[in-house]
Amino acid sequence: MKVLLVHDYGDELGGAEQIVHATKTMLEEEGHSVLLYAPVRKGSFVGGAFFSVSHYFSILGDIQQFKPDIMHVHNIFRKVSPSVLLAAKHMKIPIVMTLHDFQIVCPKTSLVGKYLQNCETGFNYQCFYSNCYPRKPFNRAYQGLKAIKLTLHRLIIRKTVRHFFSPSVCLMDWTRKNLGVSNITLLPNFVLSKHEPSSNPSKNNSILFVGKLTEQKGVDVLIKAIAKVRTVMPGVRLKIVGDGPEEQKLKKLAADLQVSKLITFTGELSNLRAMKEYDDALCVVIPSKYVENCSLVGVEALSRGKIIIAGNIGGLPDLVDDRETGFLVRPNDPDDLSEKIIYVIQNHSLLAEMGTRAKAKYLESFSQQAYSRTLLSVYDRIINEARDRNAQFR
Repeated sequence: MKVLLVHDYGDELGGAEQIVHATKTMLEEEGHSVLLYAPVRKGSFVGGAFFSVSHYFSILGDIQQFKPDIMHVHNIFRKVSPSVLLAAKHMKIPIVMTLHDFQIVCPKTSLVGKYLQNCETGFNYQCFYSNCYPRKPFNRAYQGLKAIKLTLHRLIIRKTVRHFFSPSVCLMDWTRKNLGVSNITLLPNFVLSKHEPSSNPSKNNSILFVGKLTEQKGVDVLIKAIAKVRTVMPGVRLKIVGDGPEEQKLKKLAADLQVSKLITFTGELSNLRAMKEYDDALCVVIPSKYVENCSLVGVEALSRGKIIIAGNIGGLPDLVDDRETGFLVRPNDPDDLSEKIIYVIQNHSLLAEMGTRAKAKYLESFSQQAYSRTLLSVYDRIINEARDRNAQFR
């Protein structure tokens, strides 16, 4: 099988890029031919945002030369644009699309409104004049342009994409009701795990956070929770792996709450170092305040047999069977989070059994084998349908 993968950026910067490159590696390991069309992170935002003529002709040339059986697009909203979809349709190449976040149902991509409340409607007429960007200059005009762009993109996507993949049930439901499509399959994220996890559960009281230090990740909630945990469990420790715009603010919060000595900010770590941090941790906390799709950190934690404490929001409940493989907490609630952390610390004896269930959940739903099985099944069906359809019109 010949697969053309398309993504906005070729550099590995975030979760979407990791999935694109992992998919390429997996397909090649299984004997398929793969061409990745993913430009480097340069160029005009305007030129690629609405409709990129240059990428239309560029992908057209790649299709003519590579002759793919299927085109699998990932994020194409910021640079490549859906112009590449029209090129593939012109060449009668069937298209499938992975939705990595909520861009298809929210011009802001985050489903978070002006007052940092979770949006309940998704894309509608209000998106053309609302003020979901209060900190941006000319925010209403900016919002209107984003809404116009998404209107165009949604129109093209509906007309060209044969099948969608969603990494979470939450995004799948949003896409069905807001985009109005039913041709969508659940395809959770996966990781190419090259490092075997430690066979022994951690005996320390170290809590781990891994991710970008942004406001929506809720690290401030975790730090407040640690301050509460300390009053009951003074031996608790927190490691924060990652960097981001909120780092200094979070360090100040830790100092104000007098828990700086309990918290280590490691900055960005290599994959090998990060895997060791997972193994050394008692549990992994994902305290997100707002919707996430399918957290790669959660998938990595499951692959190491680690229990997860996560916000009960977005796609995070897909990763956590409450009180079976981890615990779900109320978003933005340090009291609830601290109670669950204390419970985990006080019940070390439960961790081995819960960790075993977490690893079993990973193998069943989030492993490379599970991803490959679902992906190739849809590929085969869409390719065969396209061949039958093209044969009818000859």
